[in-house]
Amino acid sequence: MKYPCTFPLFRKSLLTKKFKSPIFQLEQTFERFPKNVVEAFTKSIDGLTSCNSQKISFYILLLALITVIPASPVFSANVSVTWNKNTESDLAGYKIYKRTLPSLDFGQPTFSGMPSNPSSPSTTVTGLSEGKTYGFIATAFDTSGNESAPSAEKQITVPTGTPPPPSSLNISNLTVASGKTYVVPSSGLQAGGTVYIDRSYTYTTVPTLVQGATYIQTANNDKAATNTNFLSFTVNQSVSVYVAHGDRITPKPAWLNTFTDTGTNLVTSDTTLSLFVRTFSAGTITLGGNVSSANAGNSLSMYSVIVKPDSGSPTDTTAPTVTLTAPSAGTVSGTVTVTASASDNVGVAGVQFRLQGANLGAEDTTSPYSTSWNTTTVPNGSYTLTAIARDAAGNTKTATSVTVTVSNTTTPPPPPADTTPPTVTLTAPGAGTVSGTVTVSASASDNVGVAGVQFRL
Repeated sequence: MKYPCTFPLFRKSLLTKKFKSPIFQLEQTFERFPKNVVEAFTKSIDGLTSCNSQKISFYILLLALITVIPASPVFSANVSVTWNKNTESDLAGYKIYKRTLPSLDFGQPTFSGMPSNPSSPSTTVTGLSEGKTYGFIATAFDTSGNESAPSAEKQITVPTGTPPPPSSLNISNLTVASGKTYVVPSSGLQAGGTVYIDRSYTYTTVPTLVQGATYIQTANNDKAATNTNFLSFTVNQSVSVYVAHGDRITPKPAWLNTFTDTGTNLVTSDTTLSLFVRTFSAGTITLGGNVSSANAGNSLSMYSVIVKPDSGSPTDTTAPTVTLTAPSAGTVSGTVTVTASASDNVGVAGVQFRLQGANLGAEDTTSPYSTSWNTTTVPNGSYTLTAIARDAAGNTKTATSVTVTVSNTTTPPPPPADTTPPTVTLTAPGAGTVSGTVTVSASASDNVGVAGVQFRL
């Protein structure tokens, strides 16, 4: 099969979007599609029709078209770039270039190297802006540094707007200072519902204000708790938190002074509880112990907690801030601790570290945020690290990436076992009669080396 090829020569850089007309075009037919450098005589660039002895080299490397899809959620302003793998034996990696329309300049590559999954190459490009259109192209390069022509450009527009509000209330990260496991029942608060995880008391009268609302089953054995920070949990949207506190407990704990008395009661088969309410934004909510230290012995019943979505307040739309703190750009080897700092106006729910666009370890949900990277599991070369912080409302932020070079020393294999014995010859004395003191000598050699010679009589 023959492959007719046309090689146009342009004045502008290969990575510039807009080209002027070619200076000339070289027509050549190949018996096979060339992979390596093709040398061809060119026409003079001064416009003459005669040929001269100058040569120009073309490097051709097959590369499939790329695809670009928004990351999830699209409001995180990240996109996932994927492309079909190159099968050349001397392939060293790929480069992904990005331009912001209407600019024609792709600039430096946003990704360069071998993806963490070479059989299905992809990378995540972060830091994009809502409402802007971006163009992406991909190239491949070999072990000699030769870079292919770019793929066809793929463009995408990042959606504008704010993330949709959560479709339902979610309570997570429920933590209790006593170590007990509090429960959020699947059914809402109704008469007949169980009050505690450690008692059989039930609700007998539930005011309309909180009927059907999500509630937390506490433990009655925690009724003497005086902790400032006793119960905490995370919500994904603004809520009204109702604390049903025992009428028989006086004075009330100091933290309850920040709540408003609704003037309504929640009645159980054991006691009557007064309803207090306070509005919280999405994030982590912390409540104190059941009683103040002054009357810790007077507690008779633990409080109940009811949580209702606050439709009158906006959901949290502010993304966290996150910075990759270690390692810094440079050379790494062995096992490396990757760390990040993150903060949020409400609270950070977790930080996910990424290597070459793929998750590196599990998400870290507690500060300080870190993960361990065993660099010996990847070939020596250049790699990109980053971290993505999220809050309880689903807002995310990607840290500025850091590029490191993995350089691990490869231990050479041990030499093969020596199975060849030495040769040895007794050189003196010769056969015959001896007397007095006689010098006994020998010559010896070995393919590796003679360790010693032992004479025997």
